[in-house]
Order: sequence, then structure tokens, then C-alpha cells
Amino acid sequence: MSSSIPPEQLHDLIAGYVLNDLDEAESALLAPCLDDPEIIKLIEQSQQALETAYFPEPIDPSPHLRDRVMSSFDGSTVARTARQQRFSKGDRRVPTPPLPIWVKSLGIVAATFIVGLSISNYLLWRSLQLQKTQINQPSNALIFSLQPATSLNFSPKVTVSIDRQTLTGHLRVENLPPLAPGKVYVLWTVLQPGAPFTTDRHNAILTEVFTTDGLGRETQSLILPKPFQQNDLVKAIAITIEDESAPQQHNSTPILIQRL
Repeated sequence: MSSSIPPEQLHDLIAGYVLNDLDEAESALLAPCLDDPEIIKLIEQSQQALETAYFPEPIDPSPHLRDRVMSSFDGSTVARTARQQRFSKGDRRVPTPPLPIWVKSLGIVAATFIVGLSISNYLLWRSLQLQKTQINQPSNALIFSLQPATSLNFSPKVTVSIDRQTLTGHLRVENLPPLAPGKVYVLWTVLQPGAPFTTDRHNAILTEVFTTDGLGRETQSLILPKPFQQNDLVKAIAITIEDESAPQQHNSTPILIQRL
């Protein structure tokens, strides 16, 4: 199963994350993206939009509406209430005059209006959130999670985000084991056979050389080769361990790979 996340699905995952209604599978799919500062920024913007929609500034009723409500309780209503209270002076249970029908109707209308406003606010927020995400996340941006090419004694977490339009990306690494002296990790772009670009004997282009810290982590920006601008030219992205003195020789087989 491909681990790339299409933009539309990523939008829904972010919205579900903010609304706290992701299931276990969706949470696991979004988890690799939570280290991305751009994704974190989108989540914060969505949270702010949701808070604005559900907790708006209070609005005072118009003077006309307030005066109309108050004027409905005229002198006859007050006098009738006083007579009822005198009649029941010796009884602890003082009868309360029934609410006028128009007041009950007004309450029903107000409740309906509040429910409708809440739904409208949610739909408006959802629309604005998707628009903001689409503005900040180019339509051709993809996120891949590399998988072990062979059986490993460790559980790496490596994601690569790719912006085909700008040919830039980000590499995020966790839980890669420490390297032996003189060794480095190398990220490769593997092309389809016959692609009109210069490659090595493995149809690969060296994309990035990196190492990790003591906890097996690394985060850095990427400059991507031009084949990424064409969907049918890139076959896979992979990581190998190579000699630090000549990583371009590509003598090792991949330890992690993701086919596109």
C-alpha cells in the first residue's frame, strides 16, 4: 500500500485531527507529518479558525428588539399577576402566569436559529480551513514514508515531503542506527529505465548525503532533481549506506525504499 498522502486526504486528516475524530488508522497515517513545521502551522491555523467560529465575540441585541420585548409586558400583565398573588396570599404555591404563546414561539425560533448558526459556522470554518490548506500546501505536494527494503533489527521512521512545482522537499529521520566510522546515509532518486536524464548504473540520481545524531534523528531541506516534475519518470526513492569518501559510487543495496 502506497504511503503517499494525496492533498485532499491530508486536508481531511488535519481537519479530523483538530476536531479529534480520527480513528486509529487515520492517526497512524498522519503521525509522520506532525514533525513538519508547515503541517503544525496548518493545524494551529485550523484550531484558531474553529475557536473563532464557535466562540465569537458577544453581540448585544439591537435597541429596537429589546424595547419591543420589554413593551410587551404592559400594565395589564403586571396587574393580573398582582391579583393572582393577593388571591393566593395564604398559599405558599403562588401561581405563575403562563407565558404568552408568542414568547414560546420566540424561544423555539431562537433555539432553531442557534442550531442553524452552529452548523453554518462549522461549514464556514471547514470551507475556510480547506482554502487555507490549499493555499499553503501546493496541489502537487506529496509525502512519502519509506519502508524497509529488507528485514531490519530496528524500526526506522523516515518521511520525505516533495513539492514538484518548486523542486524542494524535506527529509525527516527517526530511529536510524548509528553509522560505522567512514559511512554515510545517501538518499537516491531512482528513475524509470530509459528516462532522459544522466543516472548511475542503478538508474539513480544522488539526491542527498546525511548522517544522524546520537538518537538516530535528522531533519533537513532537499533540492530535488528535475525528473520529479514529471510523474512518470521517478520510479522510487531509496536510502543506502555508502562510503563517506565516495557516496556517489552507489555500491550498496537500499535499506529503505518507497516506490512511487
